[in-house]
Amino acid sequence: MTPALSNRFETAIGFPAEEATLRGDLDMLLWSASIASLLGVILIPSFQRFVTAAVAHFEKRASMARLALFFFSPAGFAAMR
Repeated sequence: MTPALSNRFETAIGFPAEEATLRGDLDMLLWSASIASLLGVILIPSFQRFVTAAVAHFEKRASMARLALFFFSPAGFAAMR
């Protein structure tokens, strides 16, 4: 556990009135972890396609400036799909 989370548990043990706040904190922690996992499932494949296209582009033209321009070009955005 993180120090901040363990501090919340210790406070709730010492003061039973804090139990509702602890419950809300844990609910928020679980919801945010769930949302982050779903976002990762959606974004990781797109990012992998984008990086693969960028590496292929860099193999053809070994220029960092052209690679940076590729990131913001229509072809770079098309690689995300």
